[in-house]
Amino acid sequence: MGGQFPKGKEANFYRPDPVSTQVSVKNWPGEVIFSGWEIGNDIITGADFLKNALSVDHPVSLAYKLFNDYSGRQSWDQTSILVALSEKEYWKMSPKGNVLVNKDGSNTWQEDPEGLHRYLIESLPPSEIAKIIDALMIGIYRPGF
Repeated sequence: MGGQFPKGKEANFYRPDPVSTQVSVKNWPGEVIFSGWEIGNDIITGADFLKNALSVDHPVSLAYKLFNDYSGRQSWDQTSILVALSEKEYWKMSPKGNVLVNKDGSNTWQEDPEGLHRYLIESLPPSEIAKIIDALMIGIYRPGF
């Protein structure tokens, strides 16, 4: 999870050490799928569904209760897990290319058929993805696993 596509500046790339991001992204030896800021920002999980679906002592329920009283939270990290573990496609994929990370941690996209990078592009409505992630977090849904 990191970056903003096709270009932007996102905290996981510039904080606390953008040089490490540059080195890692440029030299990673295998293929990488980036779930950018724009993907998880509109996917709000941990709200009323969890409040109503779980007992008050369930660890997931308690975490969201203590964090923000079930107000919901953007789901950047969960999108990375969902795409890594599921055989089902919830997003479109960009063409192959390379993520170029600048000294300030901002990034740009460069399409390249030989590139090892791709990024997620919204396909399903964020509210639908949120329902799937909420259900996965409490163990009532297992798509493509």
